[in-house]
Amino acid sequence: GADGELLAQVIGVGGVPASAVAVTANVTVTFTTANSYLTFFQAGTSMPATSNLNWSVGEIKSNMAVLPLALATGQTGQGGSVDAFNLSGSTAVVIDITGWYTPTVVE
Repeated sequence: GADGELLAQVIGVGGVPASAVAVTANVTVTFTTANSYLTFFQAGTSMPATSNLNWSVGEIKSNMAVLPLALATGQTGQGGSVDAFNLSGSTAVVIDITGWYTPTVVE
């Protein structure tokens, strides 16, 4: 809904490993009831000032995005999740994960 947030658990879904720190995803909105936007951000952190997806009422729209994940359950209460903010109206949100990032040690 308007000024609403959606918390989506990502680690453990569709093969995303516990070591993932971010995912790449095709994000789609449908059944949009107002001009609006979605901003994805790491659960438990401040929302950034930029959006990942913008649409007009009635549109079905998608965009590729890199979604940062909450790193530890103790940090946010929702380890392995991503938060999404919707400004206006309501919409259905589809998050199609296409890959993920894990930490790399460089020696």
